[in-house]
Amino acid sequence: MSKKNIGAHRYVGCMSKTNSNIELPKDARKIVEEYKKLVEKYLNFKSPVDETGAVRAASKRFLIIHTDAFPKTGKELEATLYLNGYNLGRRAAKRLIARFNDMGLPKIEALKLLLAACTCAGFGIFTLGKIEGEEVTIRVYNSAEYDSYMRVYKKHPGRPVCKMIAGILAGAWSEYVGKPCRALEVKCLGKGDKYCEFIVEPII
Repeated sequence: MSKKNIGAHRYVGCMSKTNSNIELPKDARKIVEEYKKLVEKYLNFKSPVDETGAVRAASKRFLIIHTDAFPKTGKELEATLYLNGYNLGRRAAKRLIARFNDMGLPKIEALKLLLAACTCAGFGIFTLGKIEGEEVTIRVYNSAEYDSYMRVYKKHPGRPVCKMIAGILAGAWSEYVGKPCRALEVKCLGKGDKYCEFIVEPII
């Protein structure tokens, strides 16, 4: 996987084309445009993400990730990706919740901004589903992690593979509910589903 550092971000090269079997929200363009405006307003970042939730350049797909997300070098294990994502999601949620609290805005808006930021970073299109008590459902359309897996291994995994995304969601929701949480990827492109879906809940 190719990597390039530009300023404070690391750009990670991924697969170039969107699989025609992958489902996108009917209003994908509208969702992404609203997210881009939200991220530019609150995070002062103008995202190049396209209407499919991907950042592309020179016929390749990229992720825009702060270098803090990759504190280790060498081959990343799935557990490490999840842990890195968890720490990243928790730190980001903590900052955003505090910021929105100072502005007198509900913390759910901070969570929505985090999903917008993930979308604008090129992870895919994140959509907030049902919130039932301390459990939330989040969908990710056109996951970059699945693209990356296919590029590296050149075969369908037959299992969930979006470990960093799961970690980010678990970390963010942990900060939101105030207790350790986990993210279960119940649907994944890697299993043959049309999108990835995560149930995020406290660890019992």
